Amino acid sequence: MNYRQNNFNIETSFLNNKKEEKMIKLIVSGFDGTLVDAVPFYHGMVVSIYERFNENPPSLEEFKKSIAGDMDGIYHDRKLILKEKEVKSAIKSYLKEHWNEYRLQSYAREFIQICRAIHKPVIALSSNKKGLIKKSVKKFQLKGIIDEVISTKDKGKTLKYLMEEFSVKDGEIIYIDDKYGSLVSAKSAGATTIGFLGGFHTKNLINSAKPDYTVSSLQEATKLILQLRI
Repeated sequence: MNYRQNNFNIETSFLNNKKEEKMIKLIVSGFDGTLVDAVPFYHGMVVSIYERFNENPPSLEEFKKSIAGDMDGIYHDRKLILKEKEVKSAIKSYLKEHWNEYRLQSYAREFIQICRAIHKPVIALSSNKKGLIKKSVKKFQLKGIIDEVISTKDKGKTLKYLMEEFSVKDGEIIYIDDKYGSLVSAKSAGATTIGFLGGFHTKNLINSAKPDYTVSSLQEATKLILQLRI
């Protein structure tokens, strides 16, 4: 499958800060919020939990601000103190009833396929547990398309491990994510970072992580990576 850069009619103003890059050997991505359009799904989950306990749920904007540091903050910040058992029960019910609403980002599959077509392994990192990751990979039919989805609570440490595993040096790995903390960790690990603006964290928060590039869609991310691979 051959792809040419001029196949993509994409705004390239985000390349203005392009600097000299090393050959890219590995592409790593966040999962929820980056490859998966998870924001509406998880906001819906939070709303359902609030309503279940007869509380006024947060708006989407409040939700995105509250989870900047910790998902649990969406409950504590608004004084909804629940027992862990209650939260787990509510989440389990929501997942069962709304699993069909958990969807890939637009162009996610093409993004993975094009990156792999130029001989770049594509690995995703997720804070989800292995069981949920396995279920997600099956739902989205990603087996054989993406190289691996790794469950990790420490993305910086995992990136360092992957760099050793693939014999990748600083600047030879691209990391794209929609979360501030993940981008900061990736930058510290030596990755070229791309802030994805279509996920959980706000544009201001993403910019404060000082990623090397920012994109608003995975189509833009694809165009950028095709530029950087030369």
